[in-house]
Amino acid sequence: MSDSIPRPPASGPGNPADGDQYREYYIPANIVREEKELLDEYETDRFAHALREIYTDFYLMIELMRGYAEGKDDEDFTYFLLAQKLQLPLDRLSKACSVVVDWQLVMRRTIGVELNA
Repeated sequence: MSDSIPRPPASGPGNPADGDQYREYYIPANIVREEKELLDEYETDRFAHALREIYTDFYLMIELMRGYAEGKDDEDFTYFLLAQKLQLPLDRLSKACSVVVDWQLVMRRTIGVELNA
């Protein structure tokens, strides 16, 4: 038995020699259902597109808060501080979107049966 890593079929995306990776994950059934609900809600078939829509929702809320905070009183400044505080998780969400944007489902396996995606 060889210890080498089996090479994926040539029809798969990417090239492991270039640093691309093929990974296999166990995904519980409830997560698959929640993913489908999210995809249906955003009317898309790609998880990265749904994440982009969520990012846009947060971005617009932050910009509205910043715009509202242009006044000089303390309450407006609170909105400005909240907007600034929300910027960090928004930046992290942006990075998460960048990570998954090019993921492609190569193979789907359900209950031990392999189905090509």
